[in-house]
Amino acid sequence: MKMVFLYGPPAVGKLTVAKELSNLTGFRFFINHQASDPVRSILDFENDPTTFRRISNDVKNLILEKAVDMNLPGLIMTFCYSRPDSDYNLRDTMGLLKRKGGVETYFSQLDCIDEELFKRVQDPSRKMYSVKKLSNVKELKEAMSKFGFREKIPYVQSLYVDTTNMSPRETAEAIAKYHHFPPYSNSP
Repeated sequence: MKMVFLYGPPAVGKLTVAKELSNLTGFRFFINHQASDPVRSILDFENDPTTFRRISNDVKNLILEKAVDMNLPGLIMTFCYSRPDSDYNLRDTMGLLKRKGGVETYFSQLDCIDEELFKRVQDPSRKMYSVKKLSNVKELKEAMSKFGFREKIPYVQSLYVDTTNMSPRETAEAIAKYHHFPPYSNSP
C-alpha cells in the first residue's frame, strides 16, 4: 500500500488536493479531522492537549491499520505538522506502518503565501464540513504563530509544493508525477 501524507498549514488546500490526488490515483483519502472530531465531542483540546492528541492518534492508527489490512492500493492522509507537538504521534504512526509491513510512505508539504492563506481560510467551503476547520484570518494567524505549521518534517523526505499559483489539480498532478504514482484507470 502507498501511504501518502499531505501536510501544511490550515487553509493551504490539503483536502482539496487530496480529493484531486484521489481522482488521479484511485487512492482513498482520510483527513486528520476525521480522527480528532469524535474526540473533540468529549474532550477539549485546549484543556488537555496531551490526552486529546493521544486519543486522536489512537483513533487514526486504528483506521490506518484497517486500511493496511484491506490491501488498499493507497491512502492519502492530511494533517498540519507542528514540531515538536506532532512528532510523537507521527513517529508512532510510522512505526505502526512499518510493523504492518508492505507500506510505502510518501510525504508532500503544501504551502502558499500568507495573503493566499488569508483568502482561502475565509472561503465558505471550509464551513461545509462537519469537521472543525479554522475559518477566519484572526484564528489562522494565532494558530500559525503558536504552532509553526510551515516547518518541514526533519526526519522524512518531502516534496515541497508552493500552491499559491497552482490549481488543486495541478498540485495533485505534480505530487503524482514526483512520487511516480500510476494513474487510476477511471481518471479523466
